Amino acid sequence: MNEQSKKTLQMSLFLGLMGLVGIGYYYFMFGRKEIDIEKTQQAKLSAEIKDLDAQLSKIAEAERNREAILQKAAEAAKASSRLPTSPDDEGFLWNLEDMLRKSGLVHNKIGPGKVADYQLYSEIPWQIDAIGRYGEIGAFLNLVELNPKRFMRVKTFTIGNKPTTPGRHPIQLEISTFMLRNRPPAAKPAPAATPKPAPAAEDEFE
Repeated sequence: MNEQSKKTLQMSLFLGLMGLVGIGYYYFMFGRKEIDIEKTQQAKLSAEIKDLDAQLSKIAEAERNREAILQKAAEAAKASSRLPTSPDDEGFLWNLEDMLRKSGLVHNKIGPGKVADYQLYSEIPWQIDAIGRYGEIGAFLNLVELNPKRFMRVKTFTIGNKPTTPGRHPIQLEISTFMLRNRPPAAKPAPAATPKPAPAAEDEFE
C-alpha cells in the first residue's frame, strides 16, 4: 500500500470516527432530551388515564348509590302510603270487613283497644272475636299481614274448640294498625300576587 492509499484510509477512518462521535453527540444533546420529553408525556398521560378511571369508578359508584337511594325512596313512599296520619277507623273497619269476608271468618265482636303513642307513630289495637275453620283462620292472618292498603300486624290470637260446632273454632285476635305522627305538613303555595289597578287616565280635554 502506497503512501497515498494510507492517507486515504486514514482519512476515511477519521471521518467515520467523527461521524460516530457526531451521532453520539446528537443523541446525548438532542435525541435523549426528546426521549426524556416523550417519557414525561407518557407518564403524564398514564396519570391522566388513571385519574379518569378513578373518576369513572366514582361515577359508576354514584349511579349505583342513586339507584339504591331511589329504590329506598320508593319503598319508603310505598310504606308511607300504608300509614295514615289519622286513626281512620272507618277505613280500617272497611278493610277488616273485606278481609273477614274473603277469608270466610264470621266475627261476633270487634272493638278498639288503648292507643299507644310513640315518637313517630301511634299503635291502634283492635280486639276481634270470630269463628271459622283452620283454613279460614290461616287465610285471614295472611290477609292481615300482607294487606296492601293498610299496615297491620297480628299481635296475639287464641284458637279454642266449641263442642256444638266441631268443624268451626272460636278465635280471639288482637290486631294492631298504625298511623304516623309528627309528619311535617305539606308546604302551602304562596298566595298569588294581586295586580295593582292601573291609574285612571286623565282627561285630555278639560
